[in-house]
Amino acid sequence: MPGPLSSLLNARRALPVALVLLTITALLPARNLAWAGWFGTLVQTLAAPISHPVSRFIRWVVPAAPLVADEDAGSRAWRLRAEEFETLYLRERSANDRLLEQIALLQSGLELNPGLGVRQLATPVIGASSDLSSGLMSVRAPRGSNITPGTSIAVVEGVQLLGRVDSVRAMIAQVRPITDRSASRVEGVVVLGDSREAPRLRCSLAPAGDGTLIGPVENPAGLPMGVALAVGHRVRLSDPTWPESAQELILGQVASIQPNPEQPLRQMLVVRPLVDLSRVSEVVLRIPVSREDAGAESARTPAPAPVPREGGAPP
Repeated sequence: MPGPLSSLLNARRALPVALVLLTITALLPARNLAWAGWFGTLVQTLAAPISHPVSRFIRWVVPAAPLVADEDAGSRAWRLRAEEFETLYLRERSANDRLLEQIALLQSGLELNPGLGVRQLATPVIGASSDLSSGLMSVRAPRGSNITPGTSIAVVEGVQLLGRVDSVRAMIAQVRPITDRSASRVEGVVVLGDSREAPRLRCSLAPAGDGTLIGPVENPAGLPMGVALAVGHRVRLSDPTWPESAQELILGQVASIQPNPEQPLRQMLVVRPLVDLSRVSEVVLRIPVSREDAGAESARTPAPAPVPREGGAPP
C-alpha cells in the first residue's frame, strides 16, 4: 500500500502532465474535440433523473412571481392572448415592410433598361461553391426558372452588379462575382454627374483580389470647365461582352485615384462596390426572356397594389 510520501510524489508528477494535456487540448481545433461532448452527455444523463424532481420541488417552495401584481387567472389569460396577437401583428408588419422594399428594389432595376425583355427572380444565397478555389457563389435556382448561364446575371441592392451566372446544376446556380480573382476584365464608364447629359470617362477594370476593381481610365483632359474626376463618382457597366440586361448597372464607386506607372498620361482607378459582394444573403437574378413573352407575362400579372402602412397612409 503506497504511503503518504509516495502519493504526494505521484501527485507532483501528475500535475505537470495534466497541465501539458490541458494546454494541448486548448490549442486543438474545435473539430478535433467532438469526443469531449461524450462526457457532457454522460453527466447530463446521470444528473437528469435527480435534477427534474429537485427543480419541481424548488418551484413549489418558491413559485415564480407574476409579471403583473394582483392579476387573476382570467385577466392573465386575456393579457397573454393580447400579447400573442400583438406579436403576430408586428411580425406581419415586418414582413410587409420587407416585401415593399423588395418591390422597390426590383422596380429600380427595371428602370435602367426600360422595354428590355427580362424577368427578375429574388433568390437566397445558400453558400459558396464546393470548389473553394473557384470563388463561385451558390444561389437557389427554382425549377422552371429558365436560368441561362452566361446571359443571366445577379444583382444586389437593386442596381449593384454582383456577377454572371456561370452554371446551373440540380436547382443551384453558380454565380461568379465581378470581384473574384478569376473573373474577367470588365469595361465601364465613370459618370461625372447626376444628370443624363453628365460627361463619362471610359475605364477598364480587373479584380484586384481584395474585393475591389482596379484599372486605367481615359485621359480626362477634354472635360468641361468645372468637371473633374474625383473619389465617390459612380462607375457603371458598359461592356458589349455582357448581356443587354447588365448594361448601366453599377460596378461601384471610385475609392481612390492612383498614378498609372505604365502610362503617365492616364490614371488608375480603384473601384469599390456599394456593398461587400462576398457577404450578401440574397440576390436578384435578371433572366432574359423574349420581348413577346415579357409582354404577355406583364399583361397576365396585375400590378401589385401598395399595402398601406401604419396609420392608413400608403408608402
